[in-house]
Amino acid sequence: SSQGESPPEDAAAQAAAERSAAGAGVPGRHLTDRTIRGGGGMANATNETEVNATVPTCTARICEAGGGGLLLPSVETEFVSDENLRLVFYCGVLLWAFLGVAIATDYFMAAIQKITTKRVRRLNRKTMEFTSVKVWNESLANLSFMAIGASAPEILLCVIELVSGRMLAGDLGPWTIVGNAGFNLFLVSAVCCAKMGDREVRKIKALGVFAVTAIFSILAYVWLYIVVEYRTPDVIDFEEGAGTLGGFPVLLLLVFLADCSCCRKKKTLADSQTAPLETATLQDLAIMEMKILRQYGPKLKDKQIIEHMEREYGDKISRAHYRIDAVRRLVSGRRIPCLHDFQKNLAKFASSSKVVELPSAMVEDNIDAETARTYFEFMSSKYSVVESARTLELTVVRRGARTENPVKVTYRTRDGTAVSPKDYVHAEGTLEFAEVGEQRTLTLEIAQDDVIEDLDTFFVDLVQPVGSDSTVRVELGETKTARVNIIDDDAAGVLRFDSENVKVREGPAEQTVELWVKRTNGSQGVVSCKYKTENGSASAPQDFDELRGTLKFNEGQLEARIEIAIKPNRRVDDRREFCVKLYEPVGGASFAEPSEECQEPCLCTVIIESDAVANDRLTRVMQALRRNLERMQFGFKDWKEQFAAAILVNGGDDEAEEPPSFFEYVMHIFMLFWKLLFATVIPPVNLWGGWLCFGMSLLMIGVVTAAIGDLAALIGCFVGMPDAVTAITFIALGTSLPDAIALPASAKQESYADLAITSITGSVAVNVFLGLGLPWFIGAVYWDNKGWTQEWEDWVRIEKPDVLDVYPSGGKYVVAGGNFGFSMVVFTGCAVVTLLLLVIRRATHSIGGELGGRRAISRITSGFLVLLWLSFVFLSVWHILSNPRPCDPSVSLPFLLSVDLPSGA
Repeated sequence: SSQGESPPEDAAAQAAAERSAAGAGVPGRHLTDRTIRGGGGMANATNETEVNATVPTCTARICEAGGGGLLLPSVETEFVSDENLRLVFYCGVLLWAFLGVAIATDYFMAAIQKITTKRVRRLNRKTMEFTSVKVWNESLANLSFMAIGASAPEILLCVIELVSGRMLAGDLGPWTIVGNAGFNLFLVSAVCCAKMGDREVRKIKALGVFAVTAIFSILAYVWLYIVVEYRTPDVIDFEEGAGTLGGFPVLLLLVFLADCSCCRKKKTLADSQTAPLETATLQDLAIMEMKILRQYGPKLKDKQIIEHMEREYGDKISRAHYRIDAVRRLVSGRRIPCLHDFQKNLAKFASSSKVVELPSAMVEDNIDAETARTYFEFMSSKYSVVESARTLELTVVRRGARTENPVKVTYRTRDGTAVSPKDYVHAEGTLEFAEVGEQRTLTLEIAQDDVIEDLDTFFVDLVQPVGSDSTVRVELGETKTARVNIIDDDAAGVLRFDSENVKVREGPAEQTVELWVKRTNGSQGVVSCKYKTENGSASAPQDFDELRGTLKFNEGQLEARIEIAIKPNRRVDDRREFCVKLYEPVGGASFAEPSEECQEPCLCTVIIESDAVANDRLTRVMQALRRNLERMQFGFKDWKEQFAAAILVNGGDDEAEEPPSFFEYVMHIFMLFWKLLFATVIPPVNLWGGWLCFGMSLLMIGVVTAAIGDLAALIGCFVGMPDAVTAITFIALGTSLPDAIALPASAKQESYADLAITSITGSVAVNVFLGLGLPWFIGAVYWDNKGWTQEWEDWVRIEKPDVLDVYPSGGKYVVAGGNFGFSMVVFTGCAVVTLLLLVIRRATHSIGGELGGRRAISRITSGFLVLLWLSFVFLSVWHILSNPRPCDPSVSLPFLLSVDLPSGA
């Protein structure tokens, strides 16, 4: 039967006969010297044996003559080279390739970071201001792009192995996925826990997201076991491939919903952020600075303001930061200096930073604790009285700090245009005060005559403050003299603003401006008028509090004030205005005539000016912030910078605290080929929004991953190790090495354990749904459309002959289920125990978190997790070696449990 066609109608009978003949050792076609293990027994044949039936044979392994992988061996002379020398050489090249794919992943993660941190500006219709919003949800980006970036080598290995293996299932990709899951969940979690200091605890903040990823990491392997062992044993059909791949978008949707529910509870200063720090204008930074000063106090230095801006308004340090930083430390690349220094400085400053309430202009008694003084002053600086009133009362108040003993002050009158005793009666005396805020009233007599006079004035002075408390100074306040006007008529008076223009300098906190209204040409009776604010270039409530009210003048009162709260909007190089208007006078009062400058009577313009000193400081902050942000970028803005970072040790970092070490020089030379190759082939991340860098780096990861697959197969072939054992041990460890460094660092430096633990559980689930789901779906679709071929039947007859009984017409994607299913059971059991351990640690009051705690508890937890990982690997390898596949080699290394298998095992 030719390829693409179905076998004859009696295919089932014919196939069964051939399998029976093969199992019984019936002679067939030319075979190799290899031993074929089958379900029906064992058949041995030599190169010289002629056979009547066609019996498929195992193809030559990659390290044997006639064998080969996708890229390696590169030349035929490798097959005749010394095997021990080749083994050592391939081990070194494999390590070199692991670091190379880590560098390529560095570019890939930089592109992902560029893509997922993209922002758009949206109009807030309530405040009518533009706000900056991320296109990608943070948790969604971390689980999708970041997890894919961290697991790209494993995922691509599965796809490359499928495509390069004639669309037939291999062992390296699937077993790398399982081994990587065990390494991360057990061993990396153990390192994260051990990384904590004594009594240092980290717990998960977004429990909803963690719960979703944890549950799916278990369900993913339960699903795999059902698919491989029960529903269609050793076969993946279209529904199973689509279902496995479809678990990925379902996981993303549930994580998004869980994160949104958590976001409703979290409020930060950046909730009303107008722009990201990378593109923020001077005005945007001014608003950020204002909010920071309001929360942490007005005396912050420039460096402290920058640190708070980076924490509150900058992009959160993501998994990509830690992973790239870990890789660059391994290969002597350009460090991310602000990553560790900023975290360290911020943690130190945050521990000493407290919320400081700014002093208000309206604090009662205006107590000055630093100078410790108490003082006396009149309640008003001006009074007015008509002659017919005969008497006038003046009020003196004590303010400032409290004292143990009473304090005293003397008052006396002083002539002005009014002369004693003709116009008033001279008075002098002493007032005693016991408490702060206490008021005393003194009464003056006014003389009355029949002479028509102009406005007469005299004064009352406060003198000689006396106190016996040595710790508090006793002084006179600003209003230590009161002016008294004696009015010789019965007019109610004329009302006007003391100033038609009032300027106020905007500060970081809300402040109060006082507008004084004067009453002239009479003070007889009680009068009043209404007042209101009117918007101009400044508007309420964004710039000030809208006011409407009534201003009342008692008999003899000559002035009153209106207080308006000015909001701290922190406008840069801006001048805004609004007006306060008086209207509807009552009690016989009238308004003054408008001046030439102001055409409307009784109108006061309030001018809000920006703070020039604060603007100068903000300019310095902006320059320093830009410099910091440039250093924190782990992508390169152009080819020149990218090549310079590749050629120079540590990327040519001029601001490094120490010169490169000898080890860093060695690693730089060792990795120089990869650095120059990727700097040449992969475009800078700033081109096309990061998408060009994304595509080319993914291609490079695929190429290097293909080489890693061949190298691992070569090493396994030399030592007689099955591909499954090679994948679950060496490849899984090599591809997980950056995470083994990055995630513990994130657990140590972050305030919560989310980035470490949730990244691990999320990666376990993503690797199954995408790493296995994608090649399974491709393979299922391919064979559903391709149908039966001789090549497919030959491979299945060797690997899984029982499948031919169920699917004699072919057209199915066949996988090796037995050993794989056993490892999935072991992993699922260990994973459930691990997650239960984390939950118990959090629920235990003496620990209170998933990571850390007392030193002894951390070590016990870490040791237990390491034991789980060793058990998982040991049991998986033991089962693989105890149940070899037909074409698996005999194990030759003692530490890999070399066993002599009986006939038919």
